Amino acid sequence: MTSKSLTELKTKVSTAMKKQKEENNALQKLQEQAEQLQNELKKTQQELQKAQQQVQSLNEAKLKLE
Repeated sequence: MTSKSLTELKTKVSTAMKKQKEENNALQKLQEQAEQLQNELKKTQQELQKAQQQVQSLNEAKLKLE
């Protein structure tokens, strides 16, 4: 190999490693966002369940009044 091809190889490897690091960082951010969204979904589902229980209780109370 010539020095030019070694320098070119080093540059290509360095560029590829930089790109891979950027992709890994982006993937990590997406994973964190997915985890946050899952937590928000769980919280919202719990709130929905609580609201449904309240509606059911109110409906039962309404029936007793009628």
